Amino acid sequence: MNYLVDVLGDRDLPLADQRNQNALQSVHALFSGAGKGSDLAAASGAVWGLLNGVTEYVDHDRRARSQDYRLDRAWFGQGAQLKARALDRALRPIA
Repeated sequence: MNYLVDVLGDRDLPLADQRNQNALQSVHALFSGAGKGSDLAAASGAVWGLLNGVTEYVDHDRRARSQDYRLDRAWFGQGAQLKARALDRALRPIA
């Protein structure tokens, strides 16, 4: 959950006080078995699985006005920034 709070939430708030509980729970569910490929050995229980969960949430599950708007946000907007932050956080233990 620390990874998810670092990426999706506010590090200064406790888990129970995070404003975006729905997003945190959605990504955690994707990581825990609901996501595409989450049962693969490379993703199950690994940071790679968390990164995949964030990416699937941003690209496919997050609310959007239309498919065009979803694509724009995923590639260039807030979704792209969120995915970049998720990748940066995933690579932090390696560096």
